[in-house]
Amino acid sequence: MKNIFRFLMAVAVLFTASCAKEDISSSIGGGEVEVTFTANLPELGTRAYGEGSQVTTLRYYVFDQNGTLLEGLSNSITKDPGTKFFSVTLVLIKGMTYNILFWADSNSGHYSVGDNGIISVVNTPEHKINANDESRDAFYAAVKGFNPADANADTTIELYRPFAQLNAKVTNMDEVNKSIKVESTTISTKIYTTFNPLFAANENVVVGGLTPDPVTFTETEMTAEDIAAGHLSMNYLLAPADGCVADVTFTFNNDKEVAITGTTYPSVPLKANYRTNIIGKLLTNSTNFTVEIKPAFGEDEPESTYVATIEELQNAINNAPEGKTKIVLGADMNGNVTVIQKEGVKIIIDGNNRNFKFDGSIKVHSNSNHYPTAALTIQNVNFETATPELNFIEALENGAARYSTNITVQDCTFTAVDTRSAISTAVGVQIKASKNAKVIDCTATGLHSLVQAQSCDESVLVQDCTVTGKNGVAFKQVKSATVEGCTITATGYGIRFDGNTDNYGIVVKDNNVTAVQPLIVRRMTGKNNTIALEGTNTLTTEAEYQVVITNGEDDAQYVK
Repeated sequence: MKNIFRFLMAVAVLFTASCAKEDISSSIGGGEVEVTFTANLPELGTRAYGEGSQVTTLRYYVFDQNGTLLEGLSNSITKDPGTKFFSVTLVLIKGMTYNILFWADSNSGHYSVGDNGIISVVNTPEHKINANDESRDAFYAAVKGFNPADANADTTIELYRPFAQLNAKVTNMDEVNKSIKVESTTISTKIYTTFNPLFAANENVVVGGLTPDPVTFTETEMTAEDIAAGHLSMNYLLAPADGCVADVTFTFNNDKEVAITGTTYPSVPLKANYRTNIIGKLLTNSTNFTVEIKPAFGEDEPESTYVATIEELQNAINNAPEGKTKIVLGADMNGNVTVIQKEGVKIIIDGNNRNFKFDGSIKVHSNSNHYPTAALTIQNVNFETATPELNFIEALENGAARYSTNITVQDCTFTAVDTRSAISTAVGVQIKASKNAKVIDCTATGLHSLVQAQSCDESVLVQDCTVTGKNGVAFKQVKSATVEGCTITATGYGIRFDGNTDNYGIVVKDNNVTAVQPLIVRRMTGKNNTIALEGTNTLTTEAEYQVVITNGEDDAQYVK
């Protein structure tokens, strides 16, 4: 079920005969428009757990284009819990621009909305933040730059949670119940307390920083149904739209009157409008857990698993089911893992906004002739090593397991540090006999090269990357190579391509390359090969030629 509030906005232009209204509109250069916003809630489940079923009140705040609250147009509507429809009718002026904030909650006083449109979490001695409180659920939508004269009749506006829903589930409650009876739980973590959906400088509308100290949510009993199912904690935490991490400590209260303080789970990923589920034997073995991040509603996102060790990462890769799986790093990784690609299994390894270092290699094996729909995406990972000749991402031949397929490396950093043997020898992405490989928005520092691609009879794309080191990118017997929008500063070659295979070619587009050899095409002996320089390429060198084409190796003597 999708937990979405949909606003179906019907706009009707009413031409009235009122002289007073005509006088007002003529002074502004427009006329009045009656705008009806219909808030259409989805079908709600019978269980009030993350379903928004306690929402009773829709408040709306109308601001002019200068950010001034128009109190005469702002109001609220309250109906029974689970009501599916709210209808708001506003009389607005054509030609004026409005910003409108919709806020739907349980009207329990958990949140306050200021005249500046900033929403705050209420946390006072009189009104504490309760744990496991479904009434804290809330939704919002921000309509910016609304001109009633330009409005379309069936505009749909979706309301989203500004919260991450953080849940803890115990998978062995039958074992736990033999010793204790859990009655309630609470959490302690640093939280955000304000956000600005209308007038923030960007879409990440959380404002202010995390509380300097962890906030302990007030103990609240869970239902017997939840406890029996092992659902021991459910809390709403204000979180940025692009995510953050927080250390979270759970405390489990029981009939023995001895609170069990769980292990503090470090760097738990939180994201607005997503669920984060910590699942495992939390009361008996705190090291045996996983963390899932699920979209709260309406997003085409895969389920996620949070891992804290290289062994957990390998285990998550091995057990990835068919379909998309997202594995999120929650700690530094040291060591190597292997991805054996399988048909229909699409794995995403996410570095959690590059918050942790990955010192090791991700090795990929497959056979794309048999598994054409397998895919691997490596994103937001901070690779760093002092190990010489390390390939951070390595998709090479492995006996019969040739042709890794659909590998995308995006928004990653690759850095060689500390030792001279690591600097200028490590490689970011080393691929051979691979199909449909992409390296996008990556940064490489101190490496031998960002990309080394060989014997790829389909496309290899390197796009919008920044490279500073010994070399840039190299292609050997690659059917269709493209380097676009990259900035490369190298002491050796910038872009290298081998042209000794018939009907192969390279496209070099809109790059800025500074190197001894900005662009070199070696072994140009194949038939019908192409070298295409497109857009604006800036190729800078202190040597004689910006582009070198040779029928031999790159160390051959060049003839003017």
